[in-house]
This record gives sequence, structure tokens and C-alpha cells, in this order.
Amino acid sequence: MRFRLRTLLIVLTAIGAAFGWIAWQYRIVTYRNAVVLQLNERGDSVVRPGIAWGESEERVSEGDKSRRISTFRRWLGDENVEAIFLHNADQGSWEAIEAFPEANIYLAPRPIHDPRRAVP
Repeated sequence: MRFRLRTLLIVLTAIGAAFGWIAWQYRIVTYRNAVVLQLNERGDSVVRPGIAWGESEERVSEGDKSRRISTFRRWLGDENVEAIFLHNADQGSWEAIEAFPEANIYLAPRPIHDPRRAVP
């Protein structure tokens, strides 16, 4: 079986594009996970699907529910975020809005209880 140089270049370009897309998706997942860690360190709360919460706080940004996480990104470890409760509006707020377009962003003056966090 013989291949022409043009076929080899086309196949290598397609493989390179596929790996580039995978790396781009992985970078998005790691950025979102880093933002979640930063929000948790600041004392803000991130609400994942399946956790009960109330909408009594002031909504800063409404999430775009049509922008759900793809199956491939879920395989990479990404999760949908229903809501983010911020305790003060600063640069981290804009990072959260940018990183999680599907989430509703709330300004919460008091800490929100997150049942997944272990209290010593």
C-alpha cells in the first residue's frame, strides 16, 4: 500500500488539528477548576447540579443555560455550575462570569452553607 506525500500531509494536519482541539478543551477545564479553587479559597460558594439552594440573594448575572458542558469536557473532569455566590464584587467576579457562562452569579453578603465542604 502506497501513500502520496499530499495524503501524508493531509492526515498529519488533521491529526494535529484534533490534538490542538483536545489541548484547547483541556486548557478550558483546568482554567475552570482553578477558578473554582480560587473562589473556594476566598469563601465564595459554587453550586453544582443536584445541590439544593435558594435564590434569595441579588442576581448579578444570569447564566446562559444553553451553554452546557459537552460530554467530552465531562470526560476531562469538567462539571456544569448552576450558581456562584460571591461575597464581594471584584476582579474574581468577572473571572467567574467569564469562566462559567452557564451559571447564575449572585452577590451574597453572608456565607452560604455548602454541604460538600467538611467542617472540622
